[in-house]
Amino acid sequence: MKITHISLFILLSSSLVHAQEKIKPLYSLFSDGTKQNNWEILTDKSLKVREASIYGGGALFGIATKSESSNNTTNISGSIGMNFRTSNFICDIFYSYNGKDTLELKKIAAFGSVLMNPGIRGQSGSFSVRAFLNPRYGIRCKVVAVNHSWTIDNDEQLDASIALLKAGLFVFPFDFGEVKENNNIDLMCGLSWTHRGILGDFSNADRYIDGNLIKPRGYNGIDFSAEFILNNITILGQYSWNGKAKGQDFDITGFTGNQITFGVNITGDFVKIL
Repeated sequence: MKITHISLFILLSSSLVHAQEKIKPLYSLFSDGTKQNNWEILTDKSLKVREASIYGGGALFGIATKSESSNNTTNISGSIGMNFRTSNFICDIFYSYNGKDTLELKKIAAFGSVLMNPGIRGQSGSFSVRAFLNPRYGIRCKVVAVNHSWTIDNDEQLDASIALLKAGLFVFPFDFGEVKENNNIDLMCGLSWTHRGILGDFSNADRYIDGNLIKPRGYNGIDFSAEFILNNITILGQYSWNGKAKGQDFDITGFTGNQITFGVNITGDFVKIL
């Protein structure tokens, strides 16, 4: 028998740009029953998708008392994602279809905060993949794109899209053994190289924020993260070091140098088919 189950989606925060990323899909579109840790040497068989799930939530609002038809009286908001895995890979695709955020960046500290944490509540998308070289460690890569409108000096409003690339290593240092029989519990540590770039109209010329010249350059850095996973709850801690952009002679408050961030990520599945 096939049963469809729609569950409540909850997202407390996403301060480390994790979107509503699924750690372990409990409600699957399908599953062949293979254990999660059934790792094998890279072969064609190891690329076969063994489990997939859809997650997210959203809303559609329309004004019922409007006097005439208008496209501006209906608002759609929410997000949707898909997680799938093989014996060696875990992949996650996420898209947020909310309206574009308009941010006021007239202080350099606000600019640094957006660079550090672009935020995914507006228009955003991401793709991440973890490749296991061993059941306990491997490499991972993540690409995030977030679309904003920025209001900067002289009340100039520009389209700006932050593109974030992270690539590095991850490891599960502890073996929770029998504890994982009834719960998905784990601790994952990671070390990644990061690149943040600003696309859109903002990057077409030199701009000024808080009197500081911002050239169309990218920013490189290093992240060390620790993620404690309990079922669909992830507690995150991250230490970051980011250098100055080429040709930049000032620090960006809240971004340049050593930074520490924390967050909690909670996800709920969207569709269950058994």
